[in-house]
Order: sequence, then structure tokens, then C-alpha cells
Amino acid sequence: MRLESDRFFASGYRESRITVVDQKLERPTEADIEISDVLSQTTQSRMADDIENVRSEVKANTVELPDVIRSWDTTLPTDNNLFSARRSEQEFLSRKRNDRTKGRITFEQGVVFGEEENGFVDGKGNAELLTAVVKELLSSGDYSGGGLTDRGWKLGMDEDRLSHLIVDKLTVRQVMNVFELLINKVRSVGGQICVSAANGKIKAVEEQGDYYLISFEQKNMFVRHDLVRCQTFTGTDLRSYWVEVADVTTDGIVVAKEEFEGVEPKAGDECVLMGNTAVENRQNLVLISATEDGEPRVDVMDGVSGKSFGNALRARLGNLDGIKDDTFPWNNQPRGNGLYADNVYLRGTFLLSTGEDVKTKLEITEGKVQSAIDSVRNDFLSEKGYLNNPTFASGLEKWNSENETVFFLVGNKWVWANGAALSKKGDGASVVTDMGRKVVRIRNKYIRQKHENLRFVPTFPTNSDGKKKALPVYLSFFYRCAKSGTLKIGFENVDKAGFADFNSMEVSEEIAATDGYVQYTCSGLWNGTGDFKLEFDGDIYLYMLVLSTDKIEALTYKYKTLFEQSERLVKISAAVYDKDEQALQETGLMIQPEGTGIYIKDANGKLALIGVGVEETDAEGNKKTVIKLTADNIKLEGLVTANGYFKVKEDGSIEAVNGTFRGHVYAEGGAIGGFSIGNGHIGGADVIYNEDGTIEVKDTENGLFLYDDMIGFNDKGRQAIFGTWNNYGQPMLCRLVDTATDYNFDFGISPKYGIVFDIENSMNGNFAFAGKGSGVLNGAMDGYAYKKIALDKANTVFVGYMDLQAANRFIVKATQSSAVVALPKIGQVRDGLAIGKNTAFCMRITIIADIGSSNYKVCGRYSQQDSKKEYPWNTEELPVMVHWDGGHYETLDMGKGDTLEVLLVYDPDSTETLNGWPTKYTARIINKQS
Repeated sequence: MRLESDRFFASGYRESRITVVDQKLERPTEADIEISDVLSQTTQSRMADDIENVRSEVKANTVELPDVIRSWDTTLPTDNNLFSARRSEQEFLSRKRNDRTKGRITFEQGVVFGEEENGFVDGKGNAELLTAVVKELLSSGDYSGGGLTDRGWKLGMDEDRLSHLIVDKLTVRQVMNVFELLINKVRSVGGQICVSAANGKIKAVEEQGDYYLISFEQKNMFVRHDLVRCQTFTGTDLRSYWVEVADVTTDGIVVAKEEFEGVEPKAGDECVLMGNTAVENRQNLVLISATEDGEPRVDVMDGVSGKSFGNALRARLGNLDGIKDDTFPWNNQPRGNGLYADNVYLRGTFLLSTGEDVKTKLEITEGKVQSAIDSVRNDFLSEKGYLNNPTFASGLEKWNSENETVFFLVGNKWVWANGAALSKKGDGASVVTDMGRKVVRIRNKYIRQKHENLRFVPTFPTNSDGKKKALPVYLSFFYRCAKSGTLKIGFENVDKAGFADFNSMEVSEEIAATDGYVQYTCSGLWNGTGDFKLEFDGDIYLYMLVLSTDKIEALTYKYKTLFEQSERLVKISAAVYDKDEQALQETGLMIQPEGTGIYIKDANGKLALIGVGVEETDAEGNKKTVIKLTADNIKLEGLVTANGYFKVKEDGSIEAVNGTFRGHVYAEGGAIGGFSIGNGHIGGADVIYNEDGTIEVKDTENGLFLYDDMIGFNDKGRQAIFGTWNNYGQPMLCRLVDTATDYNFDFGISPKYGIVFDIENSMNGNFAFAGKGSGVLNGAMDGYAYKKIALDKANTVFVGYMDLQAANRFIVKATQSSAVVALPKIGQVRDGLAIGKNTAFCMRITIIADIGSSNYKVCGRYSQQDSKKEYPWNTEELPVMVHWDGGHYETLDMGKGDTLEVLLVYDPDSTETLNGWPTKYTARIINKQS
């Protein structure tokens, strides 16, 4: 036999055997057992032979018996061994008890939670759940922001811990409750200006079969395949559509009804061109936004070929929040106020993303002040790459290398010079300053950046076989070679598991000596694993290592900014050029005596301009200054015009026929919608428009009035006030007055009400009012609710039937003899008053024996036994019934027509007893009429 014990045996067990079993005859169930610690050699040999014979016999007639892997074994499982039961519990998940796994489990066919109708997730990731609680965020994969030009959807918590839903379309079939509604109307004027090749205001809409024939107030500027957009909000009319023009007529356009998705175009809708599905020259527009979202901006769009602005944002001037661009690191996306454009990202002062070496040169010649900032070295943006500390601004942090240094000794002691040990640096890598820039010097050594020190790695696509594919990566840096040698670049310890076969990046190239810094580029395949290593067996200085999946040529842009001033011109501009010195884009501010403009121009010469101060001559020959918004093939005349309906007077006042305001409005007084505003007050008003153009606002005595501490309503002889105010020094929260004798209905027929309550349908009490304080009325105050109780069983004590949440008057009718009804338990009183356990109370109830009732009894605490010889009514939950001389009753007889009034009193401080019972909860008899 095998004895197991970690405590007594060093090996955890000992082989033993039973040698003697001594069983007692008088007690057959007891026996003495002797165990021998050592088996004799002869016995062991004989047993081993017998076992071997059995094995041979079994092998000859059956398949070989498999080995059993026990719970403590480290044997690897194969096709020729088995798990023991205890080992199986460790290896396999249980279907009958709670269990846990340390690894990931993949369900290729999906997973079902509880009953199948409760919820499941199929093998493709589609989920159907009964309920779900998400703590922070739900979002689509392509969500890019909450602006008009962004895409995707998001539901989550913002920085103020307020829930925020961002979608493109919202359909509500029945009721939408909105406490505050903010609508941004897209049009050619107002809070958001759309500058595009066409616009128009709808004059009329005609239905022609499956199409709408839409005519405009001015000449039609739209063409076939134009994408026409309108978004409007007037009162309760919230409509938005983005439709494609099927055909054009002399006066308008033809659009299929299905394009509107249920929205009906109407006369007065203001439409603008936002893209074209066929003509590239009509796929551009400029959006100028200054809405209440606090993100003013100018967006330049190009390539809008569908009903989406995806990948169409070419430039943004203003607030950059919400832009998502994979070109920039995830933790340094464009934000704040600045300029964003293809290959341009400016933030704060001019921060050129092309590198660290920026030379500033001031030139003063012939009345011209010119400041040119020219990044002529084409330095690469370090934040584009996967390497950490590529400029070596932090020394060799995140990098590894080897250095050889020889220290000079005299008499086995170091030689000190200039406060440091005298030494001679040998081969190695170190950060030095060379030709005015910080660089890394490599002499016959290497630099290595381990995988865990990389900034991040790219994501990799999957082929049809389910394996990932390595991506091409491009390496670029600037170097000066002092001594020629062999340059080797690659990745060490690459793990190709899970990837399709590829050759990892390995570069070996001879580098000759150079006079100055030149650019080096190379490329290869990488799967995001391994350590990056750069090795050189000569002497080389290098900086700005950029390892990226972007092509090196795409990083060699050259940026220039210019400030120019002369007698008739002040110009500030910023431009980006390609490697062939061709201008790709320019934006700037130009000030001349004729006017001032902010412009942006692309490589094709397309120009967008906001001009201020352009002189024109009116009908009387007087020159007027105006503001114009111009661009190629864009005309705003006819749509963007005041037409005499909007005027800003010399005293600063504004007159307009209609107006829509978004944001904050500050005013000392005035009238809106029949209400006067002024001096901390809002109230009803009469507005008088005088012939001389002046406006008089007079407060009315009737209607609403609002102050910072009260809101009220006045009518003749009637007033209702709510707030935190004082009436001649007497503080009040609410005042209701109705002394009127003249109504719009027959006086004296209907009653008057100060407050009307309708509180019902709660299972835990319906309270019209509750709280602390006294009530004083110069009039009657009473309730009229009562409850009937039927005692329809003989020899029965009815407990809990007096429901104080329903009433405090009870009409009791006994139809059987020897019936007893109990007064309310203390818990019933607390529920009826909605008070806590420690609150003292005093409540009056009335009990009336109904006409025709048989005799019955009313009891409080009751010492009578029930049929089980128990005392269920002898409890402190029932009140001790106290009569007028200080004694107590256990029961009180009631006959038809009798009336009993008691006060239910709870005094937690009472220490008196009656019949040995505490008197904290008592029923004091006020009146008993027989």
C-alpha cells in the first residue's frame, strides 16, 4: 500500500504493506492492523514478476494499457495516455458548477446566455441581448467627431460626465421629450456660411409623378448630379435633406422623390451645393462656422462625391477639435485653434512639423521688412515614426549600445584632469553636438531599440487564409560619414508566428565619407515584432531617424512662412512645397489700401477669399464699403443681401424683420413675444411702434412676471406667486389669492379652488402634501374619505384591516358573532403618515358600528389565546387601549350605531406600564357613544 504525507515523508509518500490483521470476535467491526515499512526483496521481486506477467498477457490479447497522468504530474498529454479524474477537473471547464479559465476561449459558432431567447452572440460577432449596461462609451469604428463634416456615431459620457449622443439621423415614431433643443441651421448666411458653386431659395415645388420639379427665386445655378443640401428649423418645422439632381430646367431642378427619404421640400427652403457625383470641379466647397458649439472654423472641402464628407476635408482654419488623422500619433491629434491641411499641422505659434532645425532670417531692404522661416533641410516629422526618441533630444534614452573606454593610470591610480578621470573613448555610440545640431555618433558599434521601447506598432491586414501580412516600412535619416564603412539595418528576434511567409527587413550597404549631412532612405517588410538595430563599422553622425509605413517621398515636403511689409502691402502667408519646389498649398492674410482678405490657394490655383473693405458705388454715386466672400465660380448676389430688411443704426441699435440667434444675448431691457425684459424683471408688456420709428414698451398689470427670487401670474382679483420672497418683511414661498368677482364664466355657479391635488395609484401611500410646520386656515379643513370593514367570520380577530393609507374613518359591520376587530398596528400608522420608526406621533381615528351590524368588539393589545393556545395579539405592535380614568381595556363592546373615537399615540420616552405592558404605543379613548 502507498502512504502519502508531505509532513512525515520527505518524498511525499512511502511504500508499505499490511502484514497482520487482528479482528476481535466480540466486536467484529473492530480490528488491529500492522503495517510494515519495507517490503522484502523476495516479495517485491515476486510481485514485480506477477505484474509483468499480467502486462505481457494483456499486451498479447488487448491493446497496451495507457499511462494515467495524475493531478501532480508534469507529463505532456499524447494520444497514448489519459488524464485522471482529478486532473480532468483541472484541465476542462465544468458544465455543472461555477468555473474559471485562465486563458482565452474562442466560440466559433457563438455563445448563448441563459435561455436562448434571453441573448446570444453569434460566430460573426453579432449580438442580441435582453439588457446591457455600458459604463462609458459606445461608438462606431469610423467615428471622427461631432462636427457637420465628421462621420460615424457615438454614445458616451463627455468630460462633464453628461451623456452625449452624436448621430447623422434620428427618427422618433411617437414622443420626444426635449428640455433644451439646439439646432444648427446649414445655409449660406448666419451662424454657418457655405461657399460653393451654386445656391438658391426655393420659389415653388411641383409634383410630377415620382419627381419634384423645384424652381428658385433667382436664376438656377445647379447642374445635373449636383448634391443639394438644405437644413432648416422654423418653430416646430425641423427638416433636413441632401439630394442628387436628376435633371435641370430653365428655372429649376428635377429631383426624385425617393432622394428626400420622406422629407417634403417647401417654398422658402434655402439650398446650397454640397458636392457632385460626377463632375470633380463641383465637388469643392468652403464652410465657415461660428455656432454655439464653441468651435469656430473655416473648412475647405474637396472631393465631395457622395452624401458624406468622409476624406473630403482638405484644410481647416480655426478650432481643430474633433479631427481624427492616422498621420498623427493617437495622443497628439490636432486640437485647439490653428491650421490643419494636407501635410500641414500648425499649433499656437509657428511650430513646423518638418523637424527641429528652423533658421530665422530678418532682412531689411528698401522699405521692406521680410521675415523668412525656411526649413531647408527637409527634416522629418519624428512623431510620424514608430521609433522613440528619434532626434536623440533625450540622449540615448530608449536606446541600447556598447562603449569602449580606456582610463589612464599612474601607480594604479586614475589620472584626473578638469575634474574628471582622464580617458580615451574607443568604439561606441554617444550623443554629441555636430554642426549646430544634436546627433548620435556611432564608431564601429551599433544602436538598438528594444521592442518594448517602440512608440507603437502598426496594425496588420489579414489574407484569405486568415494569416496576417507584414507591411512595408520606410526608414529615413540624415547622416554625415567621417569614415567609410558598412551600414547594417534590420530587426532582431522577429517572431513570424501567425504571419504569412515574408523576408524581414535586412539592409547592408557601403557608406562613403561625406562633407556634410545627406539623406539616407531604405525600406523592407516588418511584422511589428523584434528589436530595431542599426550598426556601422566606420564613423558616422546621424539624426532624425523616422521609421514609418508612409513613403519617404511623402515626408520630404518643404515649408515656408513669409511676413512682408511695404508702403502699400502687408502680407502674412504660409505655404507648403513638394520635393520639386512646386507649391502645393498656400494660405495667408493680405492687407492693402483697397481692402483686406484672408485667402487659401491650392496647387491648381483655386482660390477662396474673405474680403473686407472693397469699395463700390451706390445709385447716388456715393462710395460704400462692403464685405464680400468670393471664390472661383461663386456668386452670392441675390441670396446674401439685406434688401432693406436689416439695418444697424448709428446709435448701435439693430432693426430687423426676423432674426435667429445662437449663443448668448446680453440686453438691459426690451420686449420679446409680448414680454418685457428689464431691471431684473420679465413680465407681460404692451409694445407700441411710433411713427417716428421709436418703440415704447409698457408693462401690463396682468400676465406672467419673473424676478430673480419669484415667478408669478396676475389677473384681475387673482394672483399666484412662487419663490423665495418677502411680503412686507414676512417671508413666503407661495401665495395664492383669488378675490375676483368677474370671470369669463358665470359667477357663483362653480366653486373656486386654490390648489387641486390628484395623487393616486401608489402602493406605498398617496400624499397630497407632507412635511413639517403648522396649518392655519380661516375656514374649514376636513377630509371625506372612509373605509368599510366587514367582519364576516365568527370567533375571529381581524388584524390589519384598518388601512390608514386609505382613510382614518372606519364603518364596521359584523355579520357573524364573537368577531373582534383590532386597532391599527404601529407599522400601519407609520405607513399612513410616511414617517420613520423613531418619530413620535398622535393620530385620531373614528370607528362606527354600521346600521344592521351585529355586536362585535374592538381590541388593542389583547391577551386572549387563539385556537393553537398561542398569544398572537399580545404584542407591542398593537396599542394599549387606555380609558378616561387611566386604566385600560383589552376589548370594548360595539353595537349597531355605536361610535368610538381614539387617539393613537406613540411616545418613545414613556416609561409607564399598565398590566405590566409598556405604554409607548397607546390608544387613548376620546369618546364612546352607545
